[in-house]
Amino acid sequence: MDCYLHQGNDGVAVDDAGASSAAARCAFVAHLLRVFGVAARTAAEPQGAPADVLVADGRPPHAHDGEVVVVLSPDAAFAAEHGLTREVVADATAATFGGADAALPDGLRSWYPHCVLHGEAGAAVVSDACGRATWRWLESPAGPCLLVGTELARDLVLIRQGCTAAGRAAASRWGFDFERPDYLFEGLAPAAPAFERMADSWCELLAGLLVVRGAVARRPMLPDGAPGAVVVTGDDDQAAIAAYEHQLEALRGIPLTYFMHPLTRIDVAEQQRLFAGRVVELGLHPDALDAPERYPERLAEQAAWFARRFGHGAAAVRNHGFLNDGYWRHARAWLRAGIAFSSNLPGLDGRLLNGSLLPARLLLDGELCDHWSILTAFGDGMVFALGMSDEDAAGRVLELARQVEESGMPGVIVVNLHPENAQRIPCLHRAMHALGERGYVYWTMSECLAWFRDRDMPRDRRRSPGRLARWWARLRPAARQPASGASRRAAG
Repeated sequence: MDCYLHQGNDGVAVDDAGASSAAARCAFVAHLLRVFGVAARTAAEPQGAPADVLVADGRPPHAHDGEVVVVLSPDAAFAAEHGLTREVVADATAATFGGADAALPDGLRSWYPHCVLHGEAGAAVVSDACGRATWRWLESPAGPCLLVGTELARDLVLIRQGCTAAGRAAASRWGFDFERPDYLFEGLAPAAPAFERMADSWCELLAGLLVVRGAVARRPMLPDGAPGAVVVTGDDDQAAIAAYEHQLEALRGIPLTYFMHPLTRIDVAEQQRLFAGRVVELGLHPDALDAPERYPERLAEQAAWFARRFGHGAAAVRNHGFLNDGYWRHARAWLRAGIAFSSNLPGLDGRLLNGSLLPARLLLDGELCDHWSILTAFGDGMVFALGMSDEDAAGRVLELARQVEESGMPGVIVVNLHPENAQRIPCLHRAMHALGERGYVYWTMSECLAWFRDRDMPRDRRRSPGRLARWWARLRPAARQPASGASRRAAG
């Protein structure tokens, strides 16, 4: 992957991997707006695609009637046409921002030089730490327009995917020789509070401005306006059949996604017996720890094994040991294997490593690809690796849920609980049921993907009869059709 590396604000090394073109930047922002419930498009999309927002770069093209235009990094000539002048600011002390129209905490960050938009035209809606307007709302004869003077797309790629030009962490740092992604995010995550959703907050600010200022319609982010969703997963790791039985009983009524290791002890007969009458989905837990340089070949071999063993391709993946090649380059192998979704970023104890509790497509090699990624916010490693008590670990999960609810910004909490550890974490199991009692939607991985993929579709293609049902059936053949996510609240 080609990267342009330079020192950003606060001396943090940042890069433009995957965001070097204006088209890629616009596509990424429009995609995230759709995740947040706003119908958005770019000029590169078909002109007939209905949308409420047009995302452009530098100078906006002609917009359809009724569309609000978001202009990323407006060029000097366009700003001058509206009586504004641009000043590029690289001062790190000014790289925090606050929104005037949205109930969000101050302190949003940028790691790139930003533009100050001087002048009287329009209204300043976002200002830097020195009080200078960086985002302006204009009501022009051609229609409403939001000028975004920060490098929003680059910041969102950096926060969500980390600095892909960073050197790999030394093995001795963790005491083992496989790769974890923390080094990609060093210097990016704020020291406090622990649950800061920097990427989501930038997107919420943008969506909120479009709704408040532009009267843009916005769909609820989750079914029936739920405060959050939870996806419970488990890494097979060759767990004993009895361990599966215990976990399935402890989590009765809650959908599960198991990531299956190539040496799993579950055969087809056991699979049918264990999962009969339950909402259980299987994904792939590929293992290349003994040959990390052969990860692409191993992934292809194990994806083929999965299809033979379970009768369908794997929709979702989490690596065994988080083994990767520069952490994100493994996504190329996933794309070749047709794997659509990953929960490979490990938060472990609720650390929001990528500043988000929502899935999004990866922006890699200069293009917005079709692979989606979501953080695994928690794992039972809180107990077995970090030494927390089961009760304290459960409390950590419920605390994040409280933070999500108080923020008013829905999120998807992915919790990874290994079957082999099931008998020793009753409190974590009870916390999973408690989330449903708080109004959270229960999903499998592919149900989560299907919901957000539907939102990422052009508006005229949404809700086609039976499309989601066909999607789920293809990804997860099951004895019975699963209940909808919305109907699973308080399933425990």
